[in-house]
Amino acid sequence: MDSKVSAAVALLVTLLAIGASFHSETLRAKLTGRPDSYPVDFQHVAESLYRQGFLWKIPGGPRRGILVDVHVFLVKIGQDYILVDVGAPGEEYEQIVSAGLQEAVKDGELRWVILTHGHIDHVGALEALVKEYPKVQVLFHEAEAPFLTGNADYKDIPADDPKYAASRFDVSSALPASRVLLVRGTNGDIADAKGPSGQKPAWPSPRGIITFHHGPGHAPGHVSYLHIPSGSLVAGDVFGNLGNPPKITLPPSVYTPNVTEARLSLVRIAELDFLKAFCAHDRLEGVTKNDLQQFTQSLDIDQ
Repeated sequence: MDSKVSAAVALLVTLLAIGASFHSETLRAKLTGRPDSYPVDFQHVAESLYRQGFLWKIPGGPRRGILVDVHVFLVKIGQDYILVDVGAPGEEYEQIVSAGLQEAVKDGELRWVILTHGHIDHVGALEALVKEYPKVQVLFHEAEAPFLTGNADYKDIPADDPKYAASRFDVSSALPASRVLLVRGTNGDIADAKGPSGQKPAWPSPRGIITFHHGPGHAPGHVSYLHIPSGSLVAGDVFGNLGNPPKITLPPSVYTPNVTEARLSLVRIAELDFLKAFCAHDRLEGVTKNDLQQFTQSLDIDQ
C-alpha cells in the first residue's frame, strides 16, 4: 500500500471515529433527555421566581455515580432576595450557585436562605454560602433542626425500606444560632419565623409572599413553599419529575424513611392553591396542579 493510500485510509478511520463519537453523544442525549449543561444564570420561570439547575453525581449509597438534575430557586421581593435550597456539596457546585447568585443579586441583597429539608443535595453548599453572605439567615422547619444542627442523623430514623440510605450532612458548624430561623406547625407565613430563642429576624420578610407547608415522610421537617404572587409551589422533594420522558414520581424509598407519610403529604400539598409546581429534581418547566392531582389520585392510599 503506497503512502497516498495509507494516508487516505488513515483519514477515513479518523472521520469514522469522529462520526461515531458524535453519534454516541447525540444518542446519549436522546436517550437520557439531559441537556449537556445548564446555564449558570438563574432562569426566569414565573413572576419574581427564578431557577438554577445543574447535574449532580451522587457520591455514595445505592445510587452512587448516577447523575441527577438538581434545582435551586430564587425569589425576588423588590430589591431583596430569598434563596430556596442551596444545592449539592463540592467546589464545582458551590461555584455554580455562587456565580449565579452574584449575577442575580448584584443590584440587591440576599436576605434569607429557606430550606425544604436538610438532605445533602439541598444543603451541600450552605457552609460556603453563609461565609460568602455573612448577613444571611437560614430558615427551616423546627422538625428538621436536629439534623441540621448536628444533634440527629437521618440514618437513625426507622425506615419502611431496608435499603434506606439517607444520612446527615454536617452543616452544624456553619449555623450559629444567630443565623437560624425556624418555622413551626403544619403551615403558615414565613414572615412569622423566629430564631431558636424567639428572636426576630434581622430582615423582616413581607407578609403574604411565601407560605410554608409541612410535608413529612421524605424527611421529618420537609416543607414546600408556596410563592403567592406567581401561584408557584416550590415543592422540594415531595415529588420528582425525572425520566425520559419525564414523569411524576414519589421520592425514592431509599432516601425516604416513611413512604406512607410521604404519600399522604403529597396528597395534601397537591390540594394547595397553585398554578404550577416546581420540584428540586425536574427535567421540565414544572408541572400543573391538574397533572399533580392526577398523579395523587392514582396512588393507592387509605386516608
